[in-house]
Amino acid sequence: MSAFKSLISICIAGYWLFKKDTDDIFLRHMDVLGPQSFRLVVHYKEAIHERERMSLFTAYWALEESTRLHALCQFLYRAAEDNFNRAEQEAALMLRALLEKYPLSTGVADDQSLSAVCDHNWKSLRGTNAQLDLLKDHIEQEWMTRLPTQSDLDNQSDAA
Repeated sequence: MSAFKSLISICIAGYWLFKKDTDDIFLRHMDVLGPQSFRLVVHYKEAIHERERMSLFTAYWALEESTRLHALCQFLYRAAEDNFNRAEQEAALMLRALLEKYPLSTGVADDQSLSAVCDHNWKSLRGTNAQLDLLKDHIEQEWMTRLPTQSDLDNQSDAA
């Protein structure tokens, strides 16, 4: 027998000897109790037993709930992954069909239209920036007119 198995068997034997000693001590104490006290202790121990049984039962179902949730999430993940792969294939197929029907041209007209779009975007950005600057100036002017002057602050301190 290995040293580990020997150690385990000694520990188990020691546990049962210790348990027997503690059981004997517990029973000796129970023997000196009156019938009413003995009955209350038994009811108390039954309540502890039920609570521990329920705790074990609850822990088991919490584990089972987690296991079932994991299985559900795995199923939903696989379904979403399948849907994504199918949508990706459909999009690629549609893009190929679109390119076959309307091939891309790289002519001068495309360069000119891209340049016109770029120019329009720059003009739009400059216009938006100008409007933002106008709003900032307006807000600053409004706040400056609303801020109390030093004489207003002096009058407030005199009134207090």
